[in-house]
Amino acid sequence: GNMGGTAIANILIGKENPSGVLPFTYPKYNGDIQTYDHKFKDTEQQLVPGLSEMVAFTPQWEFGYGLSYTSFKISDLKVNKNIFGANDTLIVSVTVTNTGNSKGKIAIDLFSRDHFASITPSVKRLRKYTKVELNATESKVITFRLTQSDLSFINDRNLRVTEAGLFDLIIANNNATIEYKP
Repeated sequence: GNMGGTAIANILIGKENPSGVLPFTYPKYNGDIQTYDHKFKDTEQQLVPGLSEMVAFTPQWEFGYGLSYTSFKISDLKVNKNIFGANDTLIVSVTVTNTGNSKGKIAIDLFSRDHFASITPSVKRLRKYTKVELNATESKVITFRLTQSDLSFINDRNLRVTEAGLFDLIIANNNATIEYKP
């Protein structure tokens, strides 16, 4: 719009703090198109067209990458139970701290990784997300609620299922392993 130049200038001079993140995985090499929820097989080394070397899943910027004029620390991932059933609600919490000198927003993404499934599971899948704004040095506990349907996938018969087994819950560099027993 008419104010686009002003908005960009305000971000460049630090008057506004950007908080947008990539909604896709940006490839490092031509022809190396993979989504954030790629399969384990895709992380193995592959020959990239035009290169003489083998590379694994190494995007230029992963899904959720963004820039800010402040920095954040995500720590202390907790779950209310390590084993849960079909009628249970799993509560996942994490502490987010603005470690920088200015107010800013950050997207908190909760991913899951299925240890084993009837079809090859993704390395990680986005299950929940939220965005939080924190003042400089402020901390906040962010909570997500998961049910068995939040860990489901579409199987080979085109049915949505949640299979028994172990799952990793991942937020930034923090993870916890839980077990689903229907």
